[in-house]
Amino acid sequence: MEAFVWRHPLVCLALIVLVIGFVFDAILEIFLVHTGLYIYSQVIPWGSVFAGTTFQFPLIWESALVTAVMIPAAVLCHRDDTGRTQAEKLAQRFRWMPKRPALGTFLVMFAILNVAYFVYGAGFAAIRVSGLATSVACPYPYPEARVYDPQGYYEREGAPGPYFEGHWNGWMTAQPNGRPSENPVKPDGYCRPDA
Repeated sequence: MEAFVWRHPLVCLALIVLVIGFVFDAILEIFLVHTGLYIYSQVIPWGSVFAGTTFQFPLIWESALVTAVMIPAAVLCHRDDTGRTQAEKLAQRFRWMPKRPALGTFLVMFAILNVAYFVYGAGFAAIRVSGLATSVACPYPYPEARVYDPQGYYEREGAPGPYFEGHWNGWMTAQPNGRPSENPVKPDGYCRPDA
């Protein structure tokens, strides 16, 4: 009865989901990136695995951010000793729809998980706005398509064009002037076809 796990079950559940969710997401997404289902065209070099290759994966950033959705979902579904979930208890506390407790519980979970998804998306938006995602996936794995290069990082690393700046390249991505028109190529760029 005096154990930490007994006194703080929700904190322990959150920590377990953080660890297991991180590992599970890392294994799953690294596998999917290696199969070519999708790529991360730009990542922050620090905290990423296989940075600079077609198979680069933002390990710390993606696997940690995705648990921001898993943890609230797990905590809200946890049943206490009364048999009620945390979501049910929150719905009763807010007194939403007292005659429709299931709908109130659904709305509580819907609202909290939407905030969690906003946190997940805001994390990637912050990475994009900060300009820290400078490592590009070389070689670009889709030669039949234009290279998606909103900040000019592929061009700087020597990847052959043509380049595509994206449809939302402007104030929406914290680049008021759009893609840079002059982006000097680094002589030691790791996307250079002759390197």
